Amino acid sequence: MRIYLVRHGQSEANLTRTIQGTLDSPLTELGKEQARTLNGFLPDRFDRVYMSDLSRARETGFLATGLSESSELIKTDPRLSEIHFGTLQGQPYSDFPAEHPSVREHVEFQSDALMGKFGAELVSAFLDRTHSVFEDIVSEMAEEDLSTVLVFTHGGVLRSIAQHYLKVSSAKWLNCEYGVLERSNGSWKLERFSDHIID
Repeated sequence: MRIYLVRHGQSEANLTRTIQGTLDSPLTELGKEQARTLNGFLPDRFDRVYMSDLSRARETGFLATGLSESSELIKTDPRLSEIHFGTLQGQPYSDFPAEHPSVREHVEFQSDALMGKFGAELVSAFLDRTHSVFEDIVSEMAEEDLSTVLVFTHGGVLRSIAQHYLKVSSAKWLNCEYGVLERSNGSWKLERFSDHIID
């Protein structure tokens, strides 16, 4: 059982250093190039492709796999969406830098400090949905005898999964980086983590 976890390519909000969360920011030309380059790093055969419902993750998935939206291999799940940053979404990081304690604690899933101030998603709710979607993917793989799946999602979702299932205290995923998780004897291990695809 192998799961390729992939962060989306560079988005317009990444380029402009804008807090995006669940805002639907499209890929830049570099992001599209990253996704196309990623194709050479993915397995030739896979059984299913899971995607966030946000366009930057979906476009990355389509470009990286060569699949069309009508493909029966694709399954979109909104639980794979990025954490919601409330009214901070759309604001430049320079106005509210990530080094600010409440932002850092929220992103690292240590505190709900942003909830009261900006209406951000509760950390507990975010962790619940990201863990539940991962568990559902694993259950579907077991029930349908799927050996290899791809998951196109976001940095926050990937950090949540890595912290919970790999016991990694902090993990930063750059645009179009991917990790390969393999299950053995009931536990998960990170078989491979990519270098940054392209700057």
